[in-house]
Order: sequence, then structure tokens, then C-alpha cells
Amino acid sequence: DEMIMQDYGSYNHGVTIGKCNYQNVIVPPVNILREETIELLYQTAKECGKESVVFIKEMPSCIPENMREAFTVAKDVRTAVLHMQKRLSRPVEIRNRYSGQIADQIFYRYGWDEQEKQVVFITNTSQDRAYDLRVCLPFSKQPAILDTVTGKYWKVPGAQTENGFVCNLHMKISGSAMFV
Repeated sequence: DEMIMQDYGSYNHGVTIGKCNYQNVIVPPVNILREETIELLYQTAKECGKESVVFIKEMPSCIPENMREAFTVAKDVRTAVLHMQKRLSRPVEIRNRYSGQIADQIFYRYGWDEQEKQVVFITNTSQDRAYDLRVCLPFSKQPAILDTVTGKYWKVPGAQTENGFVCNLHMKISGSAMFV
């Protein structure tokens, strides 16, 4: 509700209301939005991706022209929900960097840690082959690799795309990596 957003809303890698953070927002048909609400939605769409903020039927005319390209418009509620489901269930994609083929000996587990951060654990199940991989992660910002032995985090070089964060990864024989 926009009145709650005005009183308790802020921006913290998504729309934050109280202790809840939303990186995906569906906006029902409205005629007008407050400037503060538009700014929160715009910041979310810019950081989390165009499909992170979906307007049903049309955007209200109060959205400035220079911000309109940042948002998605769905023709109805069903289509808006499908946009979000696709976004939320976006799979991890792991391919051989050179052939483009799915790396069938690479397995992954996708979930959240105790602090509700996204986590992807990737392992090479081959005992005789290393892999150079192209990995697409369903992250809306640059992840880090957690060294589970030392507890240190390392920034992952790569690029943010419409499909998620894309990076190259060398997987040693029987190696693993944990992205957070």
C-alpha cells in the first residue's frame, strides 16, 4: 500500500518496508503515484532489472518519460504473475565455456542461507576432468565466492545481464564453488 510505503518505505537493494525487502513488485492499475513511490520503484528496477517492477495494464501518466523504459507493463494480472514466476524461478545455467554445451558433470544447489541471501553451490562431479564454464546465476547484483575453509569472500568478475549475473569459472577436478 502506498501510504505504508510513504511512512515506512525506503530503498535497500529493493523496496524495503519495515524489515521486509522486495526485489520484485507488481503494481496494480493506478492513476497516480507519489514521487517518493516512483523513485523507490525506479531504483528497484534499475538495480534489480526491468522485470522486477511490473505494472498491470499500463503505467500511470505521472511516471516521468526518462524513467518509463526501466519498467515492464503486463496486459493483465495473470501475465504479471507469470513475469514474476519466470523471474523467481530463473534457473542456474552452467555451460562449457568453449562448446556452449550443458556441462553434464557439473551439479548445483540453489537456495538461501540463514540471513536469506541467495546461495548457489556448484560442484564438479568428474574425477578426471576439469571444466572451464560460463555460469549464469539468478542474482540481481554481483555475487561473491565464499571460501568455506577460510571464511573469506571474493568478488566474482562478470557482468549483469537481463538473465542474471554471468561469469566464467574454472572448475578443477572434483572442485566446488559457493556463490553468495
